[in-house]
Amino acid sequence: MSTKTLDKLIGWFVVREDGVPSVRPSEDEEKEAPSERPGPPVVPPGEMHDASSFAEVYRGAGIGKGDQERLERALELVRTLPASTPVEVRRSIVEAAMKAFAVPVDELLSAAESALGALDRYAAEGEARTKEVLTEARARIERLEREIAEIRRLMELQEQTQRELVGAAAKEKARVASLISFFGRG
Repeated sequence: MSTKTLDKLIGWFVVREDGVPSVRPSEDEEKEAPSERPGPPVVPPGEMHDASSFAEVYRGAGIGKGDQERLERALELVRTLPASTPVEVRRSIVEAAMKAFAVPVDELLSAAESALGALDRYAAEGEARTKEVLTEARARIERLEREIAEIRRLMELQEQTQRELVGAAAKEKARVASLISFFGRG
């Protein structure tokens, strides 16, 4: 493995603070209180989910920033390995990289499983939110359709009333005009 590749791997898995290598999340990350975490982000309809959306989902599920970063780096490492390399060899390379940077594979897999669970919950919450919105929308549409039907009924009633008014007024005009005719004016 070249020095450049090794330096890149070190940068992926080692978080440096004041020049001191570290592969564990800071105490602040570990102690982040759940009450300080926002709930799952609500991405407005028509907007796309992006990495920051999912980072919020993971954070809301208690997956610390350090675990998220290590998970992302491991995924990137797996992605950059040649697909032509046998799976067992790629797995050995990734496991060796994890071991070299004191990142236990079991912890990495546990974070990955937590991320999958968080995504499942997020999708389920989204589905529940969608059902609620659709139920409310359908109920509103039904109310509006009833209102539209009532308005159409009132319009038709008004048109009927106007037709009756025109007919009745014509009869009354004829009755009144007969008086004018009676006196020979008209």
